Amino acid sequence: MANKASPVVPFVGPKPVATPEDHLALRALLKYMSGALGIQYKVVCLETTFAENDLKAYANEKALRGQRQQAIFEAVSVSAAKLLPTHVRRIRDKSYILHIARELFGDTWLKQQGIEIPDTTGEVAIDRSLAAWLGVSEEETADVERDLSGLWRVVRASSPPGRVDAGSQSELAEINYSLLNIRPRHVGGNTLCDFYWYYRGRGGESGDERVSEGFVIPTADRVEFLAKPSGRFNMLSLMAWSYATNPDRQNHIPVANGIALTTNSSNNPVGAHVRAFFIANSDKLGGEEFKTLRDLERADIGVKSTSFLAGLISADQYQRTVDHLQRSKPIIGFVPFRGNNNDG
Repeated sequence: MANKASPVVPFVGPKPVATPEDHLALRALLKYMSGALGIQYKVVCLETTFAENDLKAYANEKALRGQRQQAIFEAVSVSAAKLLPTHVRRIRDKSYILHIARELFGDTWLKQQGIEIPDTTGEVAIDRSLAAWLGVSEEETADVERDLSGLWRVVRASSPPGRVDAGSQSELAEINYSLLNIRPRHVGGNTLCDFYWYYRGRGGESGDERVSEGFVIPTADRVEFLAKPSGRFNMLSLMAWSYATNPDRQNHIPVANGIALTTNSSNNPVGAHVRAFFIANSDKLGGEEFKTLRDLERADIGVKSTSFLAGLISADQYQRTVDHLQRSKPIIGFVPFRGNNNDG
């Protein structure tokens, strides 16, 4: 029997690297479509290059791994997103199916079906409130995810120990190197992209690492990073990068310039200009590959000589960065005083 044409409902697209949980969600959805909605596997396969037996093997977790499993996930996600809208009335009150669809297809797809997922937490997520308060659109957040997600090396001028005025140093001798992980929305199930920012002060060991976590907020001509550091001090951190959305942009942004207001390891405020460098292809890694790269980068963070920076970035970017940071030394504390700027 010929399959009745379904409306093509666009969504952000299948996840570039599906996790085991993503595969589990899609398998559950396929079995529900077949058993409860009467959408046979052979119908799901019509708009893919896979045979019905391939789909059955995938649904039953039989001998499919690696790139082939990812290819089936991508093709079947697109097909399911096209077939489900004709059955919206039957799934509208099935909260477990709606949550699976939200995880696989995103909020935009659900809104296009006129579906609102009930809030089961009893409170509104802070990122959703921020997005609504600031008028951040789905398109703006999708642009941020496309342009900025992944690992970034963030550098600023370091404050030398035992100094009162960091700005009086004639040459830039040291930098503070930290690591920023901007995560796609599906990783945390958020409305906005979230991030983790890893920092270590002067002489710090791996156990002295501090982590700030928060959300990336696109506003006008910049993106702003609002974060709360881990630990007993609930002091907010803020960083802003110059950023303009461009729907025609094809490649990930490689370098960003900005200003940060954070706390050092003595919990004193530090204001500084920063430059950030994207770690190529880190947005395309998943699972253990991503964790391995992240942990390798985290092992190197802290106060470093400028020669260390030369080994991380190209020669032209190195000189440009040194010149920029040389002119923009950090400001530490609300009132400068001797002996309290040795945290890097």
